[in-house]
Amino acid sequence: MPHVHSMTIFDADRIEISWCADFNAYSIKLFEDGHDMPTTRINIWRNAEGGPRPVMKLEGITLATKEINDAFDEHNEESD
Repeated sequence: MPHVHSMTIFDADRIEISWCADFNAYSIKLFEDGHDMPTTRINIWRNAEGGPRPVMKLEGITLATKEINDAFDEHNEESD
C-alpha cells in the first residue's frame, strides 16, 4: 500500500518538476519571491526495487510564457 501524505504550501511563485532516472524519483522544487534557490524541495520515489516511471497528470495547467504556450500549439505549416 502506498504511503499517503498531504501538504499545503503557500506563496510559491514557480514550480519545477523533473525526473531523475538515477534515483527513480520525481523532484519538485518550489520557489518564491523570485529567488533562484528553492524554498521547498520534495522528492517522490517510485520504490526501492525500481520499476517504471510513475505517470504524471497535470490538470488545470496554466503556462506562464508565450514560448511555453507555443511549444504546445499544433503544428502550423504556414510558419515553416
